[in-house]
Amino acid sequence: MLINHLEKCKQVVKHKSALSLLMVLLSLSLHGCGGKESASEEPKKPVKVQYTVTIQKPENGTISGGGIQCGTVCSISVDSNASITLSATSAEGFSFLNWTNGCTGTSSECSLVVTSDMTISAEFQMNVIGMKM
Repeated sequence: MLINHLEKCKQVVKHKSALSLLMVLLSLSLHGCGGKESASEEPKKPVKVQYTVTIQKPENGTISGGGIQCGTVCSISVDSNASITLSATSAEGFSFLNWTNGCTGTSSECSLVVTSDMTISAEFQMNVIGMKM
């Protein structure tokens, strides 16, 4: 192992005595070439991947949940593979129609797993109550 340190560092060891050679080898075994030896380095922490979920405020309603409660446009950062649930709430006189983009379906609740950046919105329709013509 000590010989590997010498080869790795590409240092020529000039010594006058066995003691000075031993000191150089000991120093290399403890410190490597100006840094930690790879075998003794602390393991690197995994990189946390986060994605941005952007909510575009729909006309005639709101979207909330998943840590989101905002105005016209807002966004949050969430960890990769995080599960979030969003709810669409219609304004008075309107009904939820459907989700756009990251959510799908006609239920006013949307559960999803975040695997990329996404933008979500919802559409609402005006309630029509017995119109006379």
